[in-house]
Amino acid sequence: MRKRKKSVYKVLTKEELSTFFKCVDDYKFKTIFMIAYGSGLRIGEIVNLHISDIDSKKMRIFVREGKGNKERYTILSKTSLEMLRTYWSKYRKPVKSDKIFLTELDEPMTVGVIRDRFRRYRRKAGLNEKVTMHTLRHCYATNLIENGATLIQVKELMGHSNIRSTMEYVHVANIDLGLESPLDVFMRGEEDGKNIENLEQDLEENGLKVGELKSKVDTKGIINKIRLKRADIAWMGIELKGTNAIVKVIKADEKPEIINEEDYCNIVSNKVGVITKINAQNGTANVKVGDTVNVGTTLINRVDGRKIHRN
Repeated sequence: MRKRKKSVYKVLTKEELSTFFKCVDDYKFKTIFMIAYGSGLRIGEIVNLHISDIDSKKMRIFVREGKGNKERYTILSKTSLEMLRTYWSKYRKPVKSDKIFLTELDEPMTVGVIRDRFRRYRRKAGLNEKVTMHTLRHCYATNLIENGATLIQVKELMGHSNIRSTMEYVHVANIDLGLESPLDVFMRGEEDGKNIENLEQDLEENGLKVGELKSKVDTKGIINKIRLKRADIAWMGIELKGTNAIVKVIKADEKPEIINEEDYCNIVSNKVGVITKINAQNGTANVKVGDTVNVGTTLINRVDGRKIHRN
């Protein structure tokens, strides 16, 4: 007996998803389809949704009676929440039912009705007939993995009983492996060594040399002079321990912008993160330790008086 080959999941592109959602002109069904994609719900789980299953504080959906009668929590997207609120206030009739989605006859929504509507909009969008309502769930899992979610996280959100089911989505996800060849690591180290090899000479010229009294070594002054001179150094630190000087350097990936010494400028964040230390030698600190910053957040205001490296 020949073993049946398992087919690869069909996943829609961003353009196909956009086209499909634009074709859905019924707000109730657009909300249903958005939740299927935004939370990875099976069609049967959608028809069983109760208003009490929506947790807007923790931004999650409680899934009751999932596959195998298993219960779980999954993500509630901000878009889905706004659509649910609009649907509930403007389109859903005030009938005595805790179920979120009802038919035109004010009865609980059925799987068959949703499937029929999906097929109608799929044809309108010009999508392949192999695209089903369940495809939106496949898209959810695949996009989660592409966005950095771990297999364990996706397994729990999808309600899979076996990690092997979750691993099927890895085959269709467009993943950057994030791995670097050992040769590239080696060659980068060689290049870094060449770029920093003249640092010892710069240190000696600016006062950090053998035989110099520790009390006469101005570490801050040395650091400032070298950083102003060298665009290949993003950060530098000097620690004096006994008769030794420990010099730490972080190489700059790009040449920093040089600010005219007569101008004022702000130093801003170039990434998302949490402030663990800030030292404003020039200007006024705009954030404090523990603050979360986004790209473009001003860290230090009105820096002036010198040429500044903006990192």
